[in-house]
Amino acid sequence: MFREIADTKNKPKLSSIKVLLDQAVMVSITDANGVILYVNKLFCKTSGYAESELVGQTHKLLSSRTHDAKFFDEMNQTINAGKIWRNEVCNKSKNGLLYWEDITIIPQFAASGVIKSFVTVRINVTRQVQNREKLYQQSYYDAMTNVLNRQGFYNKFSHVIKEIRHHQKKIYLAIFDIDNFKLINDSYGHAAGDAVLKLLTTRITAVTKGSAILGRLGGDEFILLFTHISDEHTLTLSLNRLMQIVTRPFKLKHIVGKQSISISMGVATYPIHGLKLPGLMKKADLCLYNVKNAGGNNYQLHSNTITSMFQHE
Repeated sequence: MFREIADTKNKPKLSSIKVLLDQAVMVSITDANGVILYVNKLFCKTSGYAESELVGQTHKLLSSRTHDAKFFDEMNQTINAGKIWRNEVCNKSKNGLLYWEDITIIPQFAASGVIKSFVTVRINVTRQVQNREKLYQQSYYDAMTNVLNRQGFYNKFSHVIKEIRHHQKKIYLAIFDIDNFKLINDSYGHAAGDAVLKLLTTRITAVTKGSAILGRLGGDEFILLFTHISDEHTLTLSLNRLMQIVTRPFKLKHIVGKQSISISMGVATYPIHGLKLPGLMKKADLCLYNVKNAGGNNYQLHSNTITSMFQHE
């Protein structure tokens, strides 16, 4: 095809097309084993490596360790089967900067039908990926506390349930808020209230890291999904520790002297108290209401027959 273009009157020459391509896309060619045979100038400019540093190496030189082994296993299976593979890949330049590329790998065949090389065409999509991540952050995360917002938590809950549905596993859902939070805003101003919300999320994230998912429903109301706790004894130990951490005195620039806060919490169990989030939230919210009526600074576990409450000191 290229020969026809080059030989046809009033058509651009192949060399001209190559110049234009070199300005628009990154191109590399490897042998059947993935060893780099050729790179164009834009590839070198973007990666920060000279041609002499790239030829003879593999693309692992650019690895950012963003993607897991499964990602590249699927890529290799596709191209080694003679099929075209396309995806977005995060790579790392010579100076350590990460950048995203839309990559298309095209197998090339010898006359015998075996794969002889791979041509890779790359387009820098770093800005597009960053804009997409920014939009995702704005859509699913709370701007002030940086934890999941209501929609983000709903999505995360759906993913968790899909993963555990066939394992008959229990998980616990808690709803909580800050006791007398309105008084903080009224006494010290909304800046102080915002600082307290940030402090609370920092403390809870630290104590539940790796074992729970935290979200903000709005105002001072939060939701917590314990994903790695499946028995009530372990849950109780975690909740006791959480309550103790939350009530530790703190000092903020918006508030004179040391202060402390407490929370009230209601807990429901999946799948015993519901299979869907709204039903679980309703049961947890009922427990939260009971705790509030009893004076706050406590938690309550929902049960069809009895309720149990943490006795704080």
